[in-house]
Amino acid sequence: GRVGRVLADELERAGVSFVVVEASADRASEADAKGLLTVIGNATEEATLDQAGATRAKTLATVLPDDALNVFITLTAQELNPKLEIIARAESPATERKLLRSGASKVVVPAALGAARISQLMTLPSAESLFSDDADLLGERLATIGLKMNQFRIEEDSPFAGRSIQDVAREARRGMLAVAIFTVDGQVEHQPDASRQLAPGETLVALCNRDDMERIAKRATGRTKMMYRGVTY
Repeated sequence: GRVGRVLADELERAGVSFVVVEASADRASEADAKGLLTVIGNATEEATLDQAGATRAKTLATVLPDDALNVFITLTAQELNPKLEIIARAESPATERKLLRSGASKVVVPAALGAARISQLMTLPSAESLFSDDADLLGERLATIGLKMNQFRIEEDSPFAGRSIQDVAREARRGMLAVAIFTVDGQVEHQPDASRQLAPGETLVALCNRDDMERIAKRATGRTKMMYRGVTY
């Protein structure tokens, strides 16, 4: 579905290895044509998940638009691999508890939250606007999946100056999604390419695990700053 396609695009952009499980042969062919490793089958069946490598995988994301199926997939995957981190989509907030009891590590409510929603906020006139009117709602939703929006202004003496987004992302243990870059002349580059180099005076807005970003911020010497909800750290 749409959420799965967006997720696959973002994982591919981040350089993360993954396998797509798709019940539709036509959609599986589309994914295969894009060069994605795909398994055709029903994700609620143990054999399908096993074929996709669930017993060896670190993380599984079940993002079907059907809460009952996501619960069933979570139960099946957890039985196959008790150590598997499971990120599940929930259409109804009432399903969140059921998914957690079934073995989900994290539940995304609403499922639509992601790069598309965050990118919409980037149309606001300044970076600070990201952390104003929608800050509380956005922060709460990101917190449900252990993520945090961060803003970095790249100064002349910043260790990020001259480095690519991919280089910076490697310092994040759980991955990082570059949402946008505010250039020196005030332009906004949405979802910049991983090879894009950061220049002094630019501002990088990124989404990643809170602990990862705080660790990167502490390692960044000079005048590198991290801003969240209008507060500079």
